[in-house]
Amino acid sequence: MIRFAPLAALFLAACTAPVAVPTDPNFVPYLQAQAENPGKPYECLGYDPATDTCRSLGRTTVNGTQIMATGSVLNSFGGDTFRVTTSGPGTYENGFVCLNGRDLSISARDERTGRDAPFLAAQLSKTLEKVGKFCSGLYRHTGNTYRAETVLVNGTPNPAGQGNIVTMFAKPKKLRPFF
Repeated sequence: MIRFAPLAALFLAACTAPVAVPTDPNFVPYLQAQAENPGKPYECLGYDPATDTCRSLGRTTVNGTQIMATGSVLNSFGGDTFRVTTSGPGTYENGFVCLNGRDLSISARDERTGRDAPFLAAQLSKTLEKVGKFCSGLYRHTGNTYRAETVLVNGTPNPAGQGNIVTMFAKPKKLRPFF
């Protein structure tokens, strides 16, 4: 979601500043992707036109080298579906959106009951703290869509963060379960 693809990729990866260097000729700096999609601030990961839904929905604002990113996904755990929302500050590095799991706040809410799920949020927070810093980049796909890629701290691509297609929209779309 990079907006989230950075945020959809929240659960996916980590990277350091030296790793966030574009090498693919199809790389599109995040600010360029925003400029190519004026008035479309919502990043939809895995858009399904048949249901008009996304696997993840994010929004990222960039101010110089600082960013603020928010992303949401629906996850099923033990037969229940939870809306997991992650938000926090990050950095804009060489066209990549970079976040640090230690700096993100996470909330989880049961979709059926509407109740908060602090235990689940705490578990996910611990996982992201271990991930540490991660960076996501956008690459030209087809039309006005982008392929989001996330890089791990050791510089290797995170398999779970590869090949996710991002489409930008003017208004938020509904979510369908991510997993």
